[in-house]
Amino acid sequence: MRVQMIRCAWLICILISFARAQDYTITNMGWVPGFFNARPYSINSSGQVAGISRYAFKEHAFLWTKASGIQDLGPGQAWGINDSGLVTGGVESCGAFAVIWKLDGSTQCLDVS
Repeated sequence: MRVQMIRCAWLICILISFARAQDYTITNMGWVPGFFNARPYSINSSGQVAGISRYAFKEHAFLWTKASGIQDLGPGQAWGINDSGLVTGGVESCGAFAVIWKLDGSTQCLDVS
């Protein structure tokens, strides 16, 4: 019985030594020029990040990609990004605040009424 327990403990130690934590990298995204921070809110499976940069009472939505870095999307708040790269969020000029930033740089206000 004792030999079996020692073998079992030895096997567990070997298996644990082969189990590794998932590798990851922390990346400094910077922030939108003229603003003092960047708060990411969403990341898609391609690693694109959407979020908000703030300065005093101003907020600008941003999109960050590894290839292009941080891109200012203009006034508003970006809260989500899908796997196609469409960013969703809110902007006051849309009235109801809901907006999609499209890949070509244009925006589409959404009717949420």
